[in-house]
Amino acid sequence: MSTSQVQHHPVDGFTIIPVLKAFLPRTLPLLRRAQFPHRSPSFYITATFSPGTAVESLPQCFAVCILDRSRRPETEGWLFSSGEIEGRCPELKNNTENSSGSGSTPQQCPDCTRAILSLAKHIPSLPLPDSVHGEDNITKLLTQSRSDQPSPGQTSAKQVSTLDYSRHITNPNVMVVGTIAQFPAEILNSQGLIRTDLPGMDIPYQKFIFRTSDLRHVDTTLPDGLRWGQVRPQDFELVRSRTAIPRKDKTLALLPSVAIFREENSGGDSPVAWGFLGPDGSLASLHVEPNYRGRGLAKKVTTKILNEQLKVFDEEEGKSEQGWICNSDVALDNLESTGVARSLGGRPGWVVYWVRVNLEKAKALP
Repeated sequence: MSTSQVQHHPVDGFTIIPVLKAFLPRTLPLLRRAQFPHRSPSFYITATFSPGTAVESLPQCFAVCILDRSRRPETEGWLFSSGEIEGRCPELKNNTENSSGSGSTPQQCPDCTRAILSLAKHIPSLPLPDSVHGEDNITKLLTQSRSDQPSPGQTSAKQVSTLDYSRHITNPNVMVVGTIAQFPAEILNSQGLIRTDLPGMDIPYQKFIFRTSDLRHVDTTLPDGLRWGQVRPQDFELVRSRTAIPRKDKTLALLPSVAIFREENSGGDSPVAWGFLGPDGSLASLHVEPNYRGRGLAKKVTTKILNEQLKVFDEEEGKSEQGWICNSDVALDNLESTGVARSLGGRPGWVVYWVRVNLEKAKALP
């Protein structure tokens, strides 16, 4: 199958943002990543249409990929295909993804497939940067106890270890593509481009969509004895210890955050609850310490960070009547976070995955 021509767009997002806005909410992760102000020299915006193409002049089938491989083993790429939009592609009349993740495999369109595979084939041709997290982090990951690794066949996000999420880090031919929808993921998988021996298609996440206008009624007043703050560098070790997802200090330092502390803190004590916004604007690392659960703190943290911190991505958007559009990815087996999302008016959107793409195979595509 021949490939489509891949075009590079300006890294400030000037030419791609109007396109991404036209296809909201499906393009929301890419839109926020394009708006996020921190861009490394290895940041790329690629698409299968030329910069400056008006929305009404776009090809029927196209794809967009945003890349920053300098942050591995964290998410390195975000991919959107026009085939995700119901009714967009005449070849996909019955392409209705089931929001529970249990629907039938989506149909494939030759033009959509060509666009997605063109971007996949192009990625290995780009310079591979060193990871900003340094060799010391790689050494730490590789020397962790083997007992930290999950057993084969585990399909729960809660069962996968930090080591398993990160053990591809020394292989430059593996790249993490995050919050990818079922349609493009199935196309990559059908070509053998997704590493099935690493976490990926076996761990689905539910995408929840919010509007901050729906959150304005939520009371963020804290119970007596607690106060608001932000996550500090000295708190990063605690944050990382509460999740298997490989969060690195250099990335956490860039991300907007809120935290809850005990009022008597002298500045050196640890937070009791926290949350971040990821570089794609999603709610990330939401956590409440066990002794402080059942008091509505997760709901308050979510409300406060979405209402106050999304201005980093687009300040003007928040001034509209509906406020910001925002999103959260919740593992299907995470009932607690699912409950928080629903209680705040989060609407289930579609199922997404974090997949490890085999770039060696992508480079060999015809």
